[in-house]
Amino acid sequence: MINVAPTLTLYDWRVKWFYNSTAEVILWSKTVSSTNNLTFLPLKPFTNVPI
Repeated sequence: MINVAPTLTLYDWRVKWFYNSTAEVILWSKTVSSTNNLTFLPLKPFTNVPI
């Protein structure tokens, strides 16, 4: 049990970080795509968000 707790904490931190950063990228990319599609193109490989 002592070894499990840090693993769960680290996992939880990774999930929160991944979720937060993904949400920010999606929000930012949607804003950019509605403004300038050319600026959005470099982000395409990193996101699954359609233009």
